[in-house]
Amino acid sequence: LVSQPPPTYVPMDLTSSSAVACDSSDYRWWGRNCPSENPGASQCVATVDHVCGDITHGKQPEDVAKAVAAERHKYMRLIVNLGKKGRWSQAVTALEEMRRHRIEPNSKAGNAAMIACIQNGRWDVALKLLEDFEMQGLSVEEDTFYELISACGFAQEWQRCLELLDRVQQIGIVPQASAYCSAVKVCLRCKQYPTVLRLLEEMEKQSLRHHNIAQQLRLEMAKDLPEQWQRWEQCRAHERPQAALLR
Repeated sequence: LVSQPPPTYVPMDLTSSSAVACDSSDYRWWGRNCPSENPGASQCVATVDHVCGDITHGKQPEDVAKAVAAERHKYMRLIVNLGKKGRWSQAVTALEEMRRHRIEPNSKAGNAAMIACIQNGRWDVALKLLEDFEMQGLSVEEDTFYELISACGFAQEWQRCLELLDRVQQIGIVPQASAYCSAVKVCLRCKQYPTVLRLLEEMEKQSLRHHNIAQQLRLEMAKDLPEQWQRWEQCRAHERPQAALLR
């Protein structure tokens, strides 16, 4: 009899009906030898119920935390690499795999999955992950918020941009000028003129740098505003910043 190579374990794609198969080299799930299923294979288990799916099996209590931390780090690297390869759906699936194997994702793994989705044009999935992480008490990095704001801007989702700006401020962070610029520009493209002016006024109060960039935006966008607002905004673009910003 000719021996057949062990089957490759490909996780189920939870986000798309058109899953892309991946090479076993892309995954590092459970690297021990399995005594009863595919001995010697690095991917020996396709079900969580099997003993090889539990990295804590047979370990002393003091070694369990180390084992979980090490495996969590490997998952994070896996998610980052999948994102770079454009496999956003498998990056999301890796998060589900972590939970099924009783390894709770940390903020780094969650942010890596969100970035994988954003970089591959799936801002909608990233927003869903954001909601899940906030419910679980996981923190989202500031840069991830900005990446998501920019992605929603390119998708003409101006309301999403505003919601994300509000979330950044709710956690006590002053949004960067680049985030305001993304929101202003998408609102301008979507002809949300009152919102554009409100954002500029809010932006000018944040810092001297915010103020200067807002003034530059006023000059650039004046030609795209309704005619009755153009000259007024051109004049406002030369106003001096508030005294508090000059201190």
